[in-house]
Amino acid sequence: DQLLGQGGKLRYLRDVRNRPMWVASDGYEPHVDGEPVRLTIDLAIQRYLEERLQEAVDDCNAGGGRAIVIDPQSGEILALSDIINKREGWPGQPEDPLREKHERLGRNRCVTDPYEPGSTFKPFVWAVATESGAADALEVLPTPAATPYRTSTGRRIRDVHYYGPVTWRRVLVKSLNSGMAIVAERISEEAMQGCVERFGFGQRTGCGIAGETAGLVTPSKSWSSYTQVSVSMGHEIAVTPLQMVRGFAAFARDGSLPSLCLVSEDESTLIRQQAISADMAREVREILEEVMTDGTGRKSQSEQYRLFGKSGTAQLPKSEGGGYHQDRYISSFIAGAPFDTPEVVVLCVIDDPDRSLGAWYGGRVAGPVTRDVIDFSLEYMGVPSDKLPQDASLSDRRTN
Repeated sequence: DQLLGQGGKLRYLRDVRNRPMWVASDGYEPHVDGEPVRLTIDLAIQRYLEERLQEAVDDCNAGGGRAIVIDPQSGEILALSDIINKREGWPGQPEDPLREKHERLGRNRCVTDPYEPGSTFKPFVWAVATESGAADALEVLPTPAATPYRTSTGRRIRDVHYYGPVTWRRVLVKSLNSGMAIVAERISEEAMQGCVERFGFGQRTGCGIAGETAGLVTPSKSWSSYTQVSVSMGHEIAVTPLQMVRGFAAFARDGSLPSLCLVSEDESTLIRQQAISADMAREVREILEEVMTDGTGRKSQSEQYRLFGKSGTAQLPKSEGGGYHQDRYISSFIAGAPFDTPEVVVLCVIDDPDRSLGAWYGGRVAGPVTRDVIDFSLEYMGVPSDKLPQDASLSDRRTN
């Protein structure tokens, strides 16, 4: 409607054979052009994103890949890509029969297909739990040193590595499931459900892309102690990539969520949702920078920009019969940069990487894609490097 404008009119006198004879001076009204529409997609970033994502999918023989680049300040979607790699003999992998007929008929899985975010969901729970007073960043939690942690209901919670008692801040840096479970049991079910809602999960973003879904969230009547702990680790909840970049953008801003858009809009008309305070957003951002230097993001550090990010490696749900595959995963990595004035947030999701090739963790298969796309985007946008000399310590960076 915006492009169409208004049609013109032509009134003329005709003879009995319907042949025009003449047009009166007031019988012609010209067409009024429609208003221009400018998409937010940047062709250079889009092209690079598609090429880099395809390379990653090929390298790890994945079932597919999804990636999104947004401007967290304006909410503009700068690029998004969705790849399906059809593999023979792999049950339960991504499928889109209509796409095989014509790519225009296929669905955009960045907005339609939810996935379990795994550990990339932990920063949201960490922020809300800390802001509510359930835990202090420097509080030492009784996380196990060698064996799985047992919840109050007897559920065994495993960590990839065991460190013994660590601070609540360290729980996020090292992505400890046990620490998340400990604090999850301190907060109410209503508070955890509120966390999900505050960051926009379970809700469509309203960005205007056709077919967008709201993701999957366990309803209140079915919420259990098992759900409470699972959600704190990014399980038993499914989000779309679009929802994930919008939620993560809160850490790149003042704690509010941007209104995502595919068509440039007047920023004064955009609606923003406050998820956490600006101080909490900054604190989480500082911890997520430490994830890049001393956590699961070490293999994905940029040489030019101070990234803040988080990896996720969630088990792939079985397409039939319920439960999860024990050796198949959804690997993801989300990050933003530059640190002080973030201009991009990038998410990469790798669907079912081939574990036999030796790499399946989010920090290894998705992290490098996110880093490379951030580097390219910021360089292309003319954003100067904010990386300090290599001999500068993390504490020096924070001081500066």
